[in-house]
Amino acid sequence: MSRVRINIEIEDLYVNVIMDRFGVRTKTEAVDPAPCQMTAACVSHDLGGHVGVG
Repeated sequence: MSRVRINIEIEDLYVNVIMDRFGVRTKTEAVDPAPCQMTAACVSHDLGGHVGVG
């Protein structure tokens, strides 16, 4: 999977809390899981929850 560079605006406090709570070292590591999880949720919803079945 290829990566793209984007600019987002997010509260620095949120990023710092995520970094502390999950022990990640970079802001990229802190925010990277969110799109992945949201995509998985969308795919699951679009397929009626049948991801991985069949």
